[in-house]
Amino acid sequence: MTAIETVTSMEAVSPGFSWSRAARPRFLASVTSAAEADIAAAAGADVIDAKNAADGALGALPVAAVRDIRRVLPPGLTLSATTGNLTIDQPDAILAQVAAMSAAGADLVKVGFFPPGDGLEFLAHLTRSPVASGRRVAVLLADRDPDVSLIARLPAAGFVGVMLDTADKRSGALTDVATRAQLQSFVAAARAAHMFVGLAGALRLRHIPEIAELDPDIIGFRGALCSGNERERGIDRDSVLAVRRAIGAVSGDRFARDKTIGARDKMTGR
Repeated sequence: MTAIETVTSMEAVSPGFSWSRAARPRFLASVTSAAEADIAAAAGADVIDAKNAADGALGALPVAAVRDIRRVLPPGLTLSATTGNLTIDQPDAILAQVAAMSAAGADLVKVGFFPPGDGLEFLAHLTRSPVASGRRVAVLLADRDPDVSLIARLPAAGFVGVMLDTADKRSGALTDVATRAQLQSFVAAARAAHMFVGLAGALRLRHIPEIAELDPDIIGFRGALCSGNERERGIDRDSVLAVRRAIGAVSGDRFARDKTIGARDKMTGR
């Protein structure tokens, strides 16, 4: 049975993750391997995001690597994966990646809205496919003139969430390429569509209070978790802990988060 057949045969269910508004923002950590996933999970990440950081904003890992990451994660910890840097004029190739990542154990599959292509045609194509419907997460790109009007149409196309990220990490952080008003409008559009919303894009510790004020469900990181803030270097445990504590502080959950980290450290012998 192919990956597409496997996922198509599953009932469309929402991922095993509660998007309670009382427990946000959640901390998404992008990792490139099972070893990095183990570090990020033990240090308190809420969502582990399997991604090839050396291949652009949404580089896809091999399916085998995603399976390996799934195996090392605690039961119930959400795993997301990406479909790669495919453009939206390749809907069948994207659906094949969605199927493969879902079959590998991803609870959520991130689909980048890379040009060229017509967003409405792309969504119409996905609407006709049952592959991993209810696990799809749209990723719009703040530095690629995103069409925010598409957000209202995402649920009908099987999307449960939408994130705003940046394609070119050299262009600065998300807050450098999008105004506060634009970010507020993005979050509001996602809320109106009844989807969870995430913000990411070369974010650092200093950005956390400002981003948290926008009230996203998820804040995503890669470079800030690595040695020297270099996204292609390995995950650094102390950096992950620093982000975890900073998010805990702005969410009013600092002490609970610190207790969770301590319990995970004890379990893993760290």
